[in-house]
Amino acid sequence: MNIEAEAVSKVNEVLRRTGYLDPYITENDKTPVWDGFVLVYNDDKMPHRKDSLRGRFSVQVKGHKSNQLPATEVKYAVNVNDLKAFLKDGGAIFFNVYITPTYTSQIFYRIFLPLDLERILQNSKKQKTLTLDFKALPADKSIILSIFMNFLANQKKQIGTINPTKLYLEDWNNSGSNSSISKITMPVTVFKDPDRLDLELITSIPHYLYITPRDFEHISIPVETMGEVAISTEVSAPIATNSKSYYDHYKIIWHKGSPTIYFGKGLTIVFNRVDGDNNTSSFSVQTTLKGHGTLQERIHDISFFLEIYNDKLFTLNSMEFPIASSDADPLFNKTIMEFEKLLNKFKALQKILNDLQIWEDLDIDGLTKDGLSEEWKIDLLLDIGKKHIYKQSETPHLPIQVLTISNTKILFFVSLEDGYEVFRDYYVPQFEIISKESDQSSDEIHMSQYIILKKANLVVSNFKKDLVLEDIIKYDPNENYLSQVNFFLLEVISAYDSGEGKTEELYKLAFDLSKWLCKQHDDVLHRINYLQVLKRKRSLTKKDKSYLQEQLDIYKDDLYIRLGIYILQGEMEEARKLVLSQQNEEMENFKKYPIYHLMMGSEV
Repeated sequence: MNIEAEAVSKVNEVLRRTGYLDPYITENDKTPVWDGFVLVYNDDKMPHRKDSLRGRFSVQVKGHKSNQLPATEVKYAVNVNDLKAFLKDGGAIFFNVYITPTYTSQIFYRIFLPLDLERILQNSKKQKTLTLDFKALPADKSIILSIFMNFLANQKKQIGTINPTKLYLEDWNNSGSNSSISKITMPVTVFKDPDRLDLELITSIPHYLYITPRDFEHISIPVETMGEVAISTEVSAPIATNSKSYYDHYKIIWHKGSPTIYFGKGLTIVFNRVDGDNNTSSFSVQTTLKGHGTLQERIHDISFFLEIYNDKLFTLNSMEFPIASSDADPLFNKTIMEFEKLLNKFKALQKILNDLQIWEDLDIDGLTKDGLSEEWKIDLLLDIGKKHIYKQSETPHLPIQVLTISNTKILFFVSLEDGYEVFRDYYVPQFEIISKESDQSSDEIHMSQYIILKKANLVVSNFKKDLVLEDIIKYDPNENYLSQVNFFLLEVISAYDSGEGKTEELYKLAFDLSKWLCKQHDDVLHRINYLQVLKRKRSLTKKDKSYLQEQLDIYKDDLYIRLGIYILQGEMEEARKLVLSQQNEEMENFKKYPIYHLMMGSEV
C-alpha cells in the first residue's frame, strides 16, 4: 500500500463529493511544505465556472497505517518550519488520514489561520516539531463546506491584521482600559443549506473573535480562537405526550451541531447527529432523567419520562419525535422498573402529606445535610402512613414528636399500643388534658390538647389554625383554664415572631385567641396581649394608647405591666431604663416573653 497516495485519494474523494470543492492535491507532489490546494466555488454546477470561484486554500496531507481507526481526535507532531511557511502563505489546512489494511479510513483535520500560527510559533521556543490536536472531519457535506467557507472568510480578515504583541483579548484590555476597544465581533460564514438550521452549522465549526480599535473603525483585529461555540435560548412551547402537555417552556442549547433540550428539573433530550453514507446524517434521540427538584416536580418529571417510553414518542412544539424501542435491553428495563418503583414511592409520600393537609412542596434536594442522608425519615413517614403505626424502637419516641424532613416539619402524637408506637396527626383533636389543683382535690380541669404545645410544636407544616381555635374555645372558660390559654397565646406569638411555619395562620390564631380572652375576662394582661398582637401589624389608636396610660397609673408598682405598656406606647427609652435597673431573675424571665421582642425589634 502506497499510504501517501491512498491518503491523498481519500481526501480528494471526500472533498469532490461535496460538489463545491475542487481539490488539486497530487500523490507525488514535490513542492516543499504543501501538497496542493483546494478551490472553493459558490455552486455545484459542473463544470465549475471561473466566475463562481469563491477562493482557494493550501493543504498538506499525511497518511498513516492503522489497524484500528482513532475515534474523534488524534495528536500529530507538525514540523515547525512547515508552520512558519503556512504563516507566510496566509494559512493552510492540514489533513491526517488513517487507513486500515482493509482500506477503511478516517480523515482528521486542523485549521491553521494566521492567529493560530502566531500563537503556536510564539510558544514553540527552539522545538523542531510541535505535537498538536487534530479533529475528525465530519461526514456531513454542509458542515465540511461551512468549515472551509468560514476558513476562507477568516483568512481574508486575518492576513495583514495580526498584531504579534497583542494576540489575546486581555492584551488589549490590559493596555490601558476597555476604551481602546470600540467593539467586539464574531463573524460567521456557513454554507446555506435549505434543509439545515443555521444554528446547527454555526455550532459545528470553529470561530474567531475580532476587536475594532477605537479611532480605527475600518479595521478588525483577531484576538481569540473560540473553537466550537454553544448557543442557548429559552423557548415558550409545549412538550407533551399522547395524553397531555407536561411543560410549556424549555431551554435549548446547540453545541457541536446538536441540540440538547433542558426542561423540568432533571430532564434532558439530546439530539445526537449520526453521520451516514453519501454525505448524509440524521439525529438520534436520547432522553435522560436525573433526580432533582421537589417531590411534586419529581413526580411530574418521572411521570413524563415513563409515559414517553411507553408511547415511544413525544411532541416538541407540536412536532412528533419517535423514540427507539429498548424493550430488549435488560439494563434499560431495569432502569424503567426502578423509576416506576420510585414514582410509586413518591406518590405514596405525596398522599400522606395530602392526608396531613400539608400543601407545601417537599424539597427532596434538601434531604441531605452534612453528607448524612435523611431518607430514612421518608421511609418512617411511609410506614406511618400505612397504618399510622411504627414498630417500637429500643428508644421510644416522645409523646409529642416533631418529624423534620427537609423543609417540612410534622407534629405527631405518639402513643404506645400493643407494643407498637402509633403516630397520629397532632393537629386533629383526639384527646383532652385533665388537670387537678392537687392530688387531694376532686375538682378536675378539662383542657384542650393544644394548651401544652410550645413554640417549636407550632412552627410545623401540619399546623391547622381553625381546628386549634375551635378546640380551645369549647372548654369551660374558668380562671385556671384562661390562665393556661394565655400562656399558650404567648407561645403562639413567639412562634409568629420566629418567621417560621405558617406565619399568617399563627398570627390569625394569636389575634383570635387574644380577642377571645378579652371577651371572657377583660383584664389588663389580656388587653396588653391583645394590643401587642395588633401592634405587630399596625400602630395603636389614640383610644388604645389612652387605655394604656390609664393602666400605667393603676399598675405603677407592677414591673411587668409597666414594661409592657412602655413598649406598646413606643416609649422605648423608658423601657430600656427600667430593664437596666432590674438586673434580676424576674427581669430575665420577662425577656423570654414575646413583648420583649417588640422592644428589641425597635433597636434594630
